[in-house]
Amino acid sequence: PIYLPPAVEMDSTEARFRLFDSVAHFLGQLAHETPLVIILDDLQGADEPSLRLLQFVVRALHDVPALLLGTFRDVALTREHRLTATLAEVLREPRTQQLALSGLSEAEVGRFIELTAGVPHAPTLTATVHERTGGNPLFVTEFVRLLIAEGVLDKRAGATRVPTTIPDGVRAVIHHRLAALPVECSAMLSAASIVGRQFRFDVLEAV
Repeated sequence: PIYLPPAVEMDSTEARFRLFDSVAHFLGQLAHETPLVIILDDLQGADEPSLRLLQFVVRALHDVPALLLGTFRDVALTREHRLTATLAEVLREPRTQQLALSGLSEAEVGRFIELTAGVPHAPTLTATVHERTGGNPLFVTEFVRLLIAEGVLDKRAGATRVPTTIPDGVRAVIHHRLAALPVECSAMLSAASIVGRQFRFDVLEAV
């Protein structure tokens, strides 16, 4: 059996070290019992104590059969962001590496539609979904859900038409991210969205 030591008060550096060491020891025990995969999502939202624990665990688990996978949105990082310093320290460890993920390719979007909606490959539909989503996996998923919900997918032809509405899931994500921006920045983005996906700064400034 594997036991996790009782929690300790975080009122001192020594207490914090004991807690971190207990967590690392517990995970090490689990990994020696069976290979372990730990997935931490949205690290850009982690608080300072959690990031310190992450840094401690990465160093402590260097010689056990464990994979620690963390994801974060790099667009949210700045030089002053607390995760930036943590990443710099973690990446100094010899067995760590950072992978940059891009959007899905057009072929991958087509394959996703086939598997999710159960329709044959439809080049026009695939190209449209890829163009409108930029290959963003979340946006692709929500767009395909909209196609299925509206019943426009044809089992033989792939799609009879492509709706122009924005899926609620995509709209909610965009609103959530824009809500954190200053009013002036939101106004600038609104103008930029009318100009188009690509624009010159002098045109945007004039608008």
